[in-house]
Amino acid sequence: MGLRPAHPFLRRVPHSRGLRRLRRLTRRDPVQLLKQLPEQEQRARLLELLRADLQSNEEIADETWQMPSLTADGRTADLPGFNFQTRVCDLQILQGVSGEAMENLTKTCRLLFPLDGSSWMPCTADPRCLAERLAQEVFEFHAKGFAFDPKRSGAEWWVQIRVAVERHGVNVHPHLSTVTYLTECGAPTLILQCRNSLRPSETAQVYGSLAGGTLSWPKLWKHLAFDGQLLHGTVPKAGDPAGTTRRTFLVNVWLNHRPSNCQRLSKALAKRLGDLPHRFTFSAFQAMPRWSPVSCHAGRFRTRFGRRRLLHEISCRLPHRSGDTTAGTLQLHWASKDAMLGPVEKGRKREMVSAGGGEKKGCLKGEIH
Repeated sequence: MGLRPAHPFLRRVPHSRGLRRLRRLTRRDPVQLLKQLPEQEQRARLLELLRADLQSNEEIADETWQMPSLTADGRTADLPGFNFQTRVCDLQILQGVSGEAMENLTKTCRLLFPLDGSSWMPCTADPRCLAERLAQEVFEFHAKGFAFDPKRSGAEWWVQIRVAVERHGVNVHPHLSTVTYLTECGAPTLILQCRNSLRPSETAQVYGSLAGGTLSWPKLWKHLAFDGQLLHGTVPKAGDPAGTTRRTFLVNVWLNHRPSNCQRLSKALAKRLGDLPHRFTFSAFQAMPRWSPVSCHAGRFRTRFGRRRLLHEISCRLPHRSGDTTAGTLQLHWASKDAMLGPVEKGRKREMVSAGGGEKKGCLKGEIH
């Protein structure tokens, strides 16, 4: 009867090295075992373990999760005076060097992006890595001064907005969604002044012309915040050429509710990501210039989206990328029929994007997940 290694990393140790060697290794910290492997193999093995862990978590019921009570406008908390306006500012580092923080967050991007999942940062917990620290400070910046239940509130970070409660037939949204840009290049973020329907089956109720939105090009440490109910996504054709890397740190601010199956990082993974004694602060909110299609710099953007099938289509006129808007944020104002939301026309050729991508793959979000 053969020996079965106590940890997946130990499968690469030949049995011929002896039982003593195996027992010695099984008592060691898995993080230390990882460090002995080449960088590429470290990532591959860690991703394999994390995927298996995520799959097992999905199969286990989230026993602490509860369907929230929603207000008349679909909010998880009634907070008079809460600012849902689309705003933009710059993230600033009070201590340490910006380059160190960027290096750490870039490492986090490379490691966690393939997992395609989100992590939870309770508002009452102490951060264990720089990513959790940034998520917590984004939460505190936007939720400061409002009364909410801290036991059920926090930041869902790193992932596109997930319209959470499909099994109850109700779309539950965060109070705010935020994007922090970690690069100067890539596709701009498009936010439409159109709220997602409360129920997936009622999307047709929001069909019609769109009056406005916001278009934001990436800029290092730029922080964009907007109503979590608004449809939003990226505009691939308005970004940089293929081959450029676009990195964003995404945080959803949840009040009085935690999305289902969204848990904290494991201690081992948080240790692997590392922490730095950085403190972040936010600049004053910046003015956003107004733009309308009367300018000659306008093109037609069209995309389809849907929860499981591409059932809905958005068509709108957008500015071309130019020197004065590369790092800017524009308030979009459309006249009738300049921007439309409606059903996909039967027989039309399939468009350039598919559902489920959001910030990572460049398709419009809101009625997707």
